[in-house]
Amino acid sequence: MTLPSETWATYARIFADQEYETIGWKDYYNQYKRLREVGLIEEEIPEVREQRYKDLRRKWGENYDEEELNHLEDLYKGLMNTQNISGALQIDQAQKLCKLSLEIDNRIRAGDKEVDKFMSSYDKIIKSAEFTPKNTKNATDFDSFAEVAYWLEKRGFVNKFYDNVTRDVLDETLKNIENYNQRLYINEGGIGEEIT
Repeated sequence: MTLPSETWATYARIFADQEYETIGWKDYYNQYKRLREVGLIEEEIPEVREQRYKDLRRKWGENYDEEELNHLEDLYKGLMNTQNISGALQIDQAQKLCKLSLEIDNRIRAGDKEVDKFMSSYDKIIKSAEFTPKNTKNATDFDSFAEVAYWLEKRGFVNKFYDNVTRDVLDETLKNIENYNQRLYINEGGIGEEIT
């Protein structure tokens, strides 16, 4: 991906060619917006496309063509979006599962009879990584109150700050602790020197 600091240099290098002489920045930007809307930026801008495949080869290995890299990345993103994957081990297992899936597809297409041992490895990774329906993320479910708060805040909810009104046992407990600390500090003459 082109860094923001490299944007002008990239633009100048591409549009220095005579074939782009009649195209201005506004024309280019309008086309860019249209491409972004349909999700084709990475496919249509040569340098962005090259950088994308360079990054994908670094991630997946040099021995895959562009179609295979796209397949691997799409499958990986699908796993990351649907499974509860956490930690380096599960990420590694997800990547290995993607590679095995691609290998299985290639062997099936080639008519290879030895596909069973790859299928066995595929099943073992699924079981050991717990990539099962019961471990599937559900975008509509909340796993913690923090997710509920995040969901509410994204929709504009602003929590009112504490207004010093006791509403439940927790508020009462906090108030008791504050009162105890205040009495302890005020009634114990030498505690101020001990604290500081």
